[in-house]
Amino acid sequence: MHWVFKEDKFLSDVLNRDCFVLEIKENLCGIIENANQFRISLMEKSFVYAKVSADQITAIRFLETNRFNLIDTNVSFSVDRGGFRKIPADETIRFARPEDASSTTVLAGEVFTFSRFHLDPKFTTEEARRVKSEWVSNFFRGKRGDQFIVAEVQKKIVGFLQMLERGENNWIIDLIGVHQDHQRKGLGAKMINFAMENCGSKTEGEVKTMQVGTQLANGSSLRLYERLGFRYSHSAYVFHYHNT
Repeated sequence: MHWVFKEDKFLSDVLNRDCFVLEIKENLCGIIENANQFRISLMEKSFVYAKVSADQITAIRFLETNRFNLIDTNVSFSVDRGGFRKIPADETIRFARPEDASSTTVLAGEVFTFSRFHLDPKFTTEEARRVKSEWVSNFFRGKRGDQFIVAEVQKKIVGFLQMLERGENNWIIDLIGVHQDHQRKGLGAKMINFAMENCGSKTEGEVKTMQVGTQLANGSSLRLYERLGFRYSHSAYVFHYHNT
């Protein structure tokens, strides 16, 4: 098989519908040659999403002709330790504690506007918020994430940063958010700086590289990462299919 529809159990549980990610396992020609079989499989699904490199024009056209709608352009950045532009440490930034679960989960449901679920008009605002809240909640349940950092203002959590480690001290910014009343005050940069300085494992030393993906529509995030020394590495289109 040249493709596979892989169930996304997290989204299925959160959205209360069967959700799948489309993974193209070989070249696209195999899908085109078996287009009818692909469409039959697709029609059995409630929701499917796919991420396609921005230079894969044939794949993009194929998805569009099969009722996949372009929702988001995801831009990836990376930085190594030598290229990271450090900023002064801040005592308001710290690692999360178990008792932070409730406040950060609520915050995660409030701070996002550019996620693909917020941008897709076929998802309600409540559904889009629930995806992000459950995403953060899964860290405190031990289901996702390797480190979680919070920003406090007057002892109230107003920002968070969820991190994934991908071996040998290579880290991914999985999710980052700051309350709208405290944006453009440098809290995002301070949390990322804290992660660079403190997320390295005790056995392997300092953080070596950090990667992040963000939405092209989110100009403030793009400027933040560039200011800290992150450099463009990849871009991809994100498509959604809804079986209506």
